[in-house]
Amino acid sequence: TVFTVSTYAGYSQYADRGGFTVVASQDNTEVTVTPRVDTWRPDLGAPNHPAGVPYTFTLHKNQAISFRTQSNQEGVLSDQTGSTIKSNKPIGVIGYGRSNTPSAKLPPPNPPVPPDQPIPFPELNWYAKPIMEAQLSDNQAGTLFYSAPFARQDTSLVRIVATKNGTTIDTNGVRLQKPGSATDTVLDRGAWVDLRMRQPMKIETSLPVIATQLAYSGGACKNDTIYSDAYPPNPDTLDIPYGAPMMTQLLPVNRFARAVQWISPDPPGRPTMQGRPSGNHVWEHYALVTVPVGVKDSVLLDGNKIHPAIFNKPSSDGKYVSGILKLLPRQHVVEAEEPLSVTAYGFEWDDAYGHNAGEALRSRAKFGIDTLNIISCDNETDTTIS
Repeated sequence: TVFTVSTYAGYSQYADRGGFTVVASQDNTEVTVTPRVDTWRPDLGAPNHPAGVPYTFTLHKNQAISFRTQSNQEGVLSDQTGSTIKSNKPIGVIGYGRSNTPSAKLPPPNPPVPPDQPIPFPELNWYAKPIMEAQLSDNQAGTLFYSAPFARQDTSLVRIVATKNGTTIDTNGVRLQKPGSATDTVLDRGAWVDLRMRQPMKIETSLPVIATQLAYSGGACKNDTIYSDAYPPNPDTLDIPYGAPMMTQLLPVNRFARAVQWISPDPPGRPTMQGRPSGNHVWEHYALVTVPVGVKDSVLLDGNKIHPAIFNKPSSDGKYVSGILKLLPRQHVVEAEEPLSVTAYGFEWDDAYGHNAGEALRSRAKFGIDTLNIISCDNETDTTIS
């Protein structure tokens, strides 16, 4: 198993160490980690290892080890994106950033990262939260992705991480070029670019990549309610900052499924904070559903047809369309006659969660065949399915 880490460390004065955690599922699992930047002190749980130097160790079932960056400075100096992890047995990897403020107020860095001279990206925002996401392995990487901005935010950040040398990127049919030049952006393994997505986006790459979509800080959300508040940035009024940084890895089209299920959780609301009104801390749960255009009229949510008007975010090539559903906290199932993807997420006052729907849940997918014959005899052990 091979992983190329994709996480986010933040670009502001609130940024802190990024990292990743490796979890073993079997005894005698040999793991080799090559960190992109120096790791943190051993007395805090992670051996201190220099960037670019492989480190091999053995984990047993249910054991885990976490690697944080040595630096707690902003941006690429504390970001473990691009680190590689290899193992001889199945493992899980969780990428994280301890404090992040992806902000829509300024564009993120767009040249391949890490460049020769990293340029800090200042973010003007108040809200910083830890984020984490279970990582997709390199054999789950892809070359074709479709997505759209999250609800309540007119912009999302998308990070593209190369798993192979010489990777080029097209967004909505246009080749990504280096800023201020006519030269194509070409990524080698472990390098990445950050893109601002203000509209439905088709991402196509020449070689497999890991794609991660991030929500922006709560202060960057689009809100429609104003409350009196005693805190900056405005001492008199403040829009409710629904949402907070979160990230979820995008599934490539070849990993779409005809039916997915997930649970929209019902966590408690955030405690009322000084200077903020009480009684308004309500979770809003959503699903970003992306389907082939040809089946948008017959997509089902929990057995009921979704109104086609929900799918109002068409892709640039006209082949896929996305829609956002607002949901109750409970188990949900989305089904269609062709493979689709669902990103489940939720926002609350300065809080958020997000994940790929259907990952690590019991399969409910339809058989990809026209007919199914079941012959049963005395008991279930005699049943034949063909």
